[in-house]
Amino acid sequence: MTTRVYAPAACLCLALLSACGRKPCDDPDVNKGPVVRLDVSLETCNFTPVAVPTGPDRVKKREVVQLNGKASTDRNGDSLGFEWTMIDKPDRSQAELDDPKSATPRFVPDRAGRYEIDLRVSDGELTSAVATFTMRVTNEVPIANAGLDFPSPLGAPATLDGNASTDADGDPLTYTWTVKSRPAGSAARLSDPNSATPQLTPDLYGVYLLGLVVNDGDVDSAEDLVRVGGGVVGQPPVANAGADLTAVLGKWTPLNGSASYDPEGTPLLYQWSIAEQPLRSLEMGSFSDPKLATPNFLPAKEGRYQVELVVEDDFFGSAPDRVQVDVVVGTGVLNGPCEPDGCPMFSICQNAICVPRGGCGTKTAAGSDMPETHQFDLGQTSGTFELIYDTYFQEDLIRVLYEGTEIFSSGCVGESKMIRIPYSGSTTTVTVEVEPNCNGGSGTAWEFQVNCPM
Repeated sequence: MTTRVYAPAACLCLALLSACGRKPCDDPDVNKGPVVRLDVSLETCNFTPVAVPTGPDRVKKREVVQLNGKASTDRNGDSLGFEWTMIDKPDRSQAELDDPKSATPRFVPDRAGRYEIDLRVSDGELTSAVATFTMRVTNEVPIANAGLDFPSPLGAPATLDGNASTDADGDPLTYTWTVKSRPAGSAARLSDPNSATPQLTPDLYGVYLLGLVVNDGDVDSAEDLVRVGGGVVGQPPVANAGADLTAVLGKWTPLNGSASYDPEGTPLLYQWSIAEQPLRSLEMGSFSDPKLATPNFLPAKEGRYQVELVVEDDFFGSAPDRVQVDVVVGTGVLNGPCEPDGCPMFSICQNAICVPRGGCGTKTAAGSDMPETHQFDLGQTSGTFELIYDTYFQEDLIRVLYEGTEIFSSGCVGESKMIRIPYSGSTTTVTVEVEPNCNGGSGTAWEFQVNCPM
């Protein structure tokens, strides 16, 4: 009987490896015979390398992205060659890898959206399977700025200026101007609606309303408006919000803007607003009618308010003027009438009754990969409440429902944000639903906070 010895042959192959090369050695072949088993144990055969691409999951547009294939492996310890390929990118993107054969190529994403890059590695004899790396590029919405309102003589070109428009990503902007309204019978046109500084020549007396939208290559901005007063002359009116005063929590307090005036005697339009309110106030104060010269003001918390007044004539708007309102607690009782004694501390006047302020309590929730549903009692059937949420980098979806109707959806996002959500109906409860990993994947984290109605 002949006895076969395999080890020397294996050692000979190992010794002559650089000359004779290695045969592929796949795991399914391991049990085909002692020679193959010996080749596997001594690793004299060649195993297919494994590609492992890494990089950031999410970046901002125009941020330099560095990919990394150094985590790729070869069981034989062979040096590897790299081949990167960008297989998918947003429409109109011109992004390219700077060195597709480098272990660490870079590129600059020029459009928001999804980018997919393939990596293959080779040991000189065998090439790995494709491994795909996916990342998402975010984009800030640009902000249009059409400039301040201004008067212009009839028959003379009025130059608009949108150069103060901005984009947080530093993208170049394109401009679209439109004439929203003009005096009846006017034939005035924009000289170049796609210029940052088009001209319009007023041909009739009156107000010309122009709108500006800018685009960063991905999305449009919200529209900003500017008014041109054709043939308008004169000076802006002057707002006077009255003397500082003291108010009682829960009681209506009269404001007085009647000392405001227009140099030309033009009748005025009034607009009151709250510029500052007491710290940690969950509710806003309210006005009986913010468009009156002498409205009543109802404070929502003890402390100091700054109430602001702006007046307008038929074209010009005034600089704002403020009145300081110092609010002290009243001597009324909880669940008692707001008038005539006001409301005690930690209460608010609602429907003419002093009720606990923020009685619903702030609610928070946090989670990870499992869908969750939470219900919150807001303590009243209408109002506006704050939702503060953070879905971090792995994208999640947060929805708010009231009486079975969706009143807010975050969309599938990875972001941190605070929004104010109005609601009105017959119940006091809202439902918050979270769908984690809405774009696939795992390992997410999210949290949100619901504040009491304001």
